Amino acid sequence: PATHGGVALRSFQQHTQTKDLTMTTTQVVIPNPTQKLFEGHTGWVFSVAFSPDGKWIVSGSDDCSIKIWNGETGECMRTLKGHTGLVLSTAFSPDGKWIVSGSRDCTIKIWNGETRECMRTLKGHTGLVLSTAFSPDGKWIVSGSEDRTIKIWNVETGECVRTLKGHTGWVRSVVFSPDGKWIVSGSDDCTIKIWNGETGECVRTFHHMRTAISCLTFSHYGQYLLCDTFQKLEGYDEKNESVLEKSRFSLFDFRRPNLGTMHPIEAILSAI
Repeated sequence: PATHGGVALRSFQQHTQTKDLTMTTTQVVIPNPTQKLFEGHTGWVFSVAFSPDGKWIVSGSDDCSIKIWNGETGECMRTLKGHTGLVLSTAFSPDGKWIVSGSRDCTIKIWNGETRECMRTLKGHTGLVLSTAFSPDGKWIVSGSEDRTIKIWNVETGECVRTLKGHTGWVRSVVFSPDGKWIVSGSDDCTIKIWNGETGECVRTFHHMRTAISCLTFSHYGQYLLCDTFQKLEGYDEKNESVLEKSRFSLFDFRRPNLGTMHPIEAILSAI
């Protein structure tokens, strides 16, 4: 379950002993943590993300709103309203000026983070929009949906330029590689697919996962891909096409995390 009405920010040192770190669906136990709780939503919080400079946090909730928070003070700076269904996905653009959101209302919205204005509403999915992400150059948005498709959108025009099909289950997570060449998707069909971002061709499918994929993220240099399989966090070595040993990612070895995003500069895990 997600957190009702709040966003929790927890910080830990890089040298934290992994054997002392445990996480369940209701709590995190970390030695000497710094913790902040941002309260303001009136419903469950389903998505959180840091801005590229780490100063801001955006959250989406089933109260149909999006909130922008000051990461230092916990103050809610802006509330964005426009979706008619719960907000399942939020993300900042690489320059931090824009916010993309995906919703149960089957739409994607692009927001100006400064003016709170909804710049565009993208329509095309026929199911819940479960995941959204900007390309590294900020020109494209990729989305994953309950309708089992992935769509690539032109940010400037709002046009859907490509629809990727191949998953047989809900597409719960989509992400661009750091170089922007690849799109990676995770699905309820227990597979991870790598797509050519330019042609839309599926170039690789990983069948190693035992349960549905709920969350994906690349390492900063793009070599490693982390995936949450609802049971434990696992990792792929992109070069060697292999599942990494559990100990390699033991810092994030927790059972059934809700959803998390890594702070781009510091070792901070924002979990809801």
